[in-house]
Amino acid sequence: MPQATRTFHLTLQHYAQMKMGSAMIAKLLRLSIVIGVVTGAGPIVQAGAIAIIDPSFEDVNAVTNAGQQWTSTNATTGWVTGNGGTQDPTSNNFGGTAPDGSRVAFTQGKNLLIQDVGKVILAPQQQFELAVYVGARNDGTPFGSYQLKLAYGTTDFSTTTVFATVIPNQTPDPGKYILVTLHGLAPTAAVGKELWVELEGSVQTVGQKLTSNLWDNVRLNTFPPSGPNVAVPEPGTLAIVAFGSVLAVSLRLRRRR
Repeated sequence: MPQATRTFHLTLQHYAQMKMGSAMIAKLLRLSIVIGVVTGAGPIVQAGAIAIIDPSFEDVNAVTNAGQQWTSTNATTGWVTGNGGTQDPTSNNFGGTAPDGSRVAFTQGKNLLIQDVGKVILAPQQQFELAVYVGARNDGTPFGSYQLKLAYGTTDFSTTTVFATVIPNQTPDPGKYILVTLHGLAPTAAVGKELWVELEGSVQTVGQKLTSNLWDNVRLNTFPPSGPNVAVPEPGTLAIVAFGSVLAVSLRLRRRR
């Protein structure tokens, strides 16, 4: 039994023994058992943002080619890609203006842009919302179909299992960006595992040309399993409310005697 619940139970019992008869004690102790079950629930999932390393791809330290400003291994700090990197989208008519900051990431062909955001899955059916701006280049390079995914596993990406996927049908105009989102519920098997964000260009070529997708301002939010609009109190708050409820019940019962 959690400490807060155990202390509350003993305090209630002491109070009842001093002020009331045996029948009243039995009623209050039964109520305290029910409240103890509530306050002894598992990990509390708070709604809020989950930190993404370099969400707008502004870290220029990862750039290895000053001319093309791209890298084929580490797109930027925290991110890994098979073929892509970061770029100032205003240079060489590359891709308009970045939605956030001054740089964007890009993938070429059928490739992933991935990040391990850590062990943030605390409960089964915990809700996640992934949002990212997707853009099309403005230099004649074709835009390819794409996917957003959430996966769980270890720090080794090859061990991950995808639990949420969306294949948006929105296509941005050349030099423009659109906001796309993915919603997912974590399965029981994902609890305690690493959560991975995946941004994927799904098509290698259009015609004879290699495709390219632009990415910017990646955001990840989580909500309790019970829903994003349901506030979940802290265990301490539940204990205080429970204690107040018991005292209110006891006073009403005493007035009837």
